[in-house]
Amino acid sequence: MDNINDFLSDRFGFDTATAGLYITSVYICSALVTPFFGFIIDKFGRRVTMMFWSSIVFMGTHAFFAFLSDAPAGQPNHWVILGLLGIGGFYSVYAAIFWPCVPLVVEEKVVGSAYGLITALQNLMMCSIPLIMGAIHDATISYRKGYFWTEITLIGIVSLGTLVTAWMFFVDKKTGRRLERVGTSGAKTAKSRASSFIHV
Repeated sequence: MDNINDFLSDRFGFDTATAGLYITSVYICSALVTPFFGFIIDKFGRRVTMMFWSSIVFMGTHAFFAFLSDAPAGQPNHWVILGLLGIGGFYSVYAAIFWPCVPLVVEEKVVGSAYGLITALQNLMMCSIPLIMGAIHDATISYRKGYFWTEITLIGIVSLGTLVTAWMFFVDKKTGRRLERVGTSGAKTAKSRASSFIHV
């Protein structure tokens, strides 16, 4: 999201003000949809399944941006809104499902440490990925304003995350389906299971 204003302006013909307006759709979508996903997970479970399909959507969103037709300045390609809503939907699942999974797979005494480690890794990614994307953008700027191969790279990164999520499904199945079942009762058994996802 760091350079999406330039992305919309350079590739898809938006002026800066309109690009900024379109970007708000990501956060509006997330704000509206996150409670819905939270309710669905509380009622039906299926956390890993939802994370897997949200990753597929996120991967599709980057593919959509990569291959969407460029537009000249003043003639914006309004189809980008579909991609922005896809990002908003992914953020919704991330907020409603990912973070609440942590207490289900670690012992109660180390929940804070687990959150701290995850946040540190997330921040490391958020400071390194823009540097990588910037280098790729500058090296390929002659093709689609440098944004095509950045999107392809992001597809690769999301694909890795999707494979990890698929792996989580099988690990969860072996350790009592704590993430897939309804409710948070899995937290009570996290300490007693030698095969927990994480022991800090």
